[in-house]
Amino acid sequence: MLEKYLWIIYISISLLIGEFHPFSLYKMYNAFPDNATIIVVKNAESHFIPIREHLRCRSADLTHKYYAYRKHYGQSDSAALEYLCKQLHTYRISAMQSDLRLCLLNLYKIPNQITTETFCRHEACR
Repeated sequence: MLEKYLWIIYISISLLIGEFHPFSLYKMYNAFPDNATIIVVKNAESHFIPIREHLRCRSADLTHKYYAYRKHYGQSDSAALEYLCKQLHTYRISAMQSDLRLCLLNLYKIPNQITTETFCRHEACR
């Protein structure tokens, strides 16, 4: 019952001051990026491969390592993907098959649709 009154108070105050998250007027609360990039794995036939099954990690983990490496060392996309390949070989030697490729999947928001581009910058992490 208390939660109901808290919500009524919150909405009343928000309407009174004209600020209602996430419909904020302030950029730090309502700015959403127009693109996103994630790491994916493809095989020789360019089919997506489930990362968790083959590499025993998550795409989010690989993407985080990719961006952390690029930010810390100021390296190019190719160098960052090469670093990820070395990491995968170090910790998951049997999991990385020679026909798999690490790729960057870019998702872009344009009016009324989302488009994708895939850049496989490092062939067959050997």
